[in-house]
Amino acid sequence: MPEPRTVVITGASRGLGLASAAEAYRREWRVVAAMRSVHTGLAALREKIAVPVDDSRLVGVALHRRTRMMLGIPGYRRPVPDSD
Repeated sequence: MPEPRTVVITGASRGLGLASAAEAYRREWRVVAAMRSVHTGLAALREKIAVPVDDSRLVGVALHRRTRMMLGIPGYRRPVPDSD
């Protein structure tokens, strides 16, 4: 059997991101679900689509503050440098 396609979805713990992650999983894709709170977000996603805990097609990735900055995600404010 061929490897499933992979999609990365940011904001996968709620709203449109959660719905998109659930639909991609239902369509046999491997879902990399990026979110701030992985434990809570994956629990919500698993509940929505009845995914077993050991299913390798669902992977959670924590979007920490530094990661959000690197990806250019809104809501991150760069620190203002100290003036001398």
